[in-house]
Amino acid sequence: MNGNPLELAIENKILSVSYKSLPDILNYFAVTTGIDKKQIDETELNSLLEIKATRNLLLHNNLVINNIYKDTAGPNIRKPNNGNGKLSIDKDYLLQSLKTIKQVLEKIKTALLDKYASYTNVEAVKRLFQYIFKTPIMVFEKEFEIDDDQIVGFKSENSAIDRLSTSERFFYDIWLAHSFGKCFQFKPGSIYHLDNNNIEKLKYFISALELLKS
Repeated sequence: MNGNPLELAIENKILSVSYKSLPDILNYFAVTTGIDKKQIDETELNSLLEIKATRNLLLHNNLVINNIYKDTAGPNIRKPNNGNGKLSIDKDYLLQSLKTIKQVLEKIKTALLDKYASYTNVEAVKRLFQYIFKTPIMVFEKEFEIDDDQIVGFKSENSAIDRLSTSERFFYDIWLAHSFGKCFQFKPGSIYHLDNNNIEKLKYFISALELLKS
């Protein structure tokens, strides 16, 4: 299997959901994220149904109305305004569609921000810290200075860095180098002597290093 199995599973799930009806997609999103599915009212849903149906008609049938469009466009179904059986996408339709989509996205964004207000950058970094350093001597708040959801410094005088094991010190040296530009000596064999658990942890740590720049 090529690629990360988890990422592939997520991509496959998203792909399978994308073929569902719009109400099913929105319901799945609401259940997955934990937000109220009533964020989108009936008027907006009807507009989205027609927009999605028009989009599919444009891609697959050059805007010529077919039964698929008739079955999926919902209450806002449109009729051709010419003799060739094709829908038109004029400036007014396009602008109104964009307005509706933006309005819905803003509602979803607000709902997500309200739902996950406690999931701050510092909280995300703290969770990474607790995953990397399982030892009870490493206490996040004792290692770093925090100000207004930003990690602004390393508390060297309180740090448990000198009491860490070899592998833990290796991880922490990388952490401090990436967060605060601290130099460290990369000892020969540092990675070679890691056990399988720490190798997997290192892979994840490297993939999450960008978080420390925030």
